[in-house]
Formats: sequence, C-alpha cells, structure tokens
Amino acid sequence: MKLTHRRVKLDEMASFVKEHHRHTAPLRRHMFSIGAYEDWCNPYDLFGVATVDNCSSAWSKRADHTELRRLCTRPGAPPNVASYLLGQVKKAVWGMGYRVLVTYTQPYENGRSLLASGFHAQKARAMFSIRVPNTTRACIHGGLVQWVAVRGRQPDERERAQTKKFLAETNEAYDRERRKLATEGFDLFPTREAMRHG
Repeated sequence: MKLTHRRVKLDEMASFVKEHHRHTAPLRRHMFSIGAYEDWCNPYDLFGVATVDNCSSAWSKRADHTELRRLCTRPGAPPNVASYLLGQVKKAVWGMGYRVLVTYTQPYENGRSLLASGFHAQKARAMFSIRVPNTTRACIHGGLVQWVAVRGRQPDERERAQTKKFLAETNEAYDRERRKLATEGFDLFPTREAMRHG
C-alpha cells in the first residue's frame, strides 16, 4: 500500500486524537499537523496524524528544538503508518531549520517506530502510583521516556545501547507497579483524569 500525506487543521487533528488516542487528550494548539492516508483514496479517510508544536519542557527556550507532541494511528491502520508519519515530520522540521526533534513515550510503550526512524532515548522520568482515597481507583504517573532525533545524524552504538537500557528499566518498573496495584485490589486507570472521573 502506498501512503501519502497532507496538512491537517487543528480541529481535524483534535477530533482524530480524541477518537483514537489511547491515553492523551487532544492539543489546543499546534505548529502544524500531518495526516497519512492511502494514495488515490479519500484524503479525509486518515490512517493517522502527527502533531508538532513548541517544546513543552525546559527545551522550549532553545530556538533550534521542537517537539512531536502527538502521534496517533487508528485501529486497523497499516503497520508502517507511524514510521511514515515520523519520516514526514522529520523532513518538515529539518526543512524549517530545526536541529533537534524531541518526543516522549509512556513507560509501557516499546518505541519501535521511533527506533526505526532515527530517534534514541535520552532519559526516563521518575514513576509513581496515585490512589484515590476510599476507592479502588489508581493510576501510574510519570515514567515518560524522552526521545530525540538530531538533524544529519543517526544514533551511535552507545545511544542505541542506552535506549535499550532505558526501555527495559521503565517497562520493568511499570509492570512491577502494575502488579503491586493489582495485588492490592486497585483498578488501574490510564491517566489521572480518567481515574478521577472513573
């Protein structure tokens, strides 16, 4: 299947993310979004979207850094849609003069598409569980893995080894905390917002 892409407006991106993203709410702003669909088909029948905006971290002060804020594919999408969108995002931001593209994944995600697209994991945030008093509702917060892609270079052997280490550690920590909450009789929610309204 041949994929192609187009620019996606903010409201269209938000609608797609709201319907298909597993754990994150739509953004209220973006620098730009790209949608992927099958060539020669309805361009509004999207397989996935990727959204870029200013960095949400301390890196927001660096003019040559920008962030991939959302990457979302719908159920049944071809397996290469995420990698295709990552490639198109990198072409776009490099063409705009950015040097570093930053993004984050949850501690239970494998980051396979990011690895295949020239990203490497740089660090992982602390992880902890949150419980709603007098209920069985809980969620695991934090543990985000920070990824970067740098214009004009691929990750070296040390960076690839570091990425595997971060992923193994965060996956193991998440599974350990998940098993602990299950043993204590808690129902696990994907986010604090879902937990509070569950």
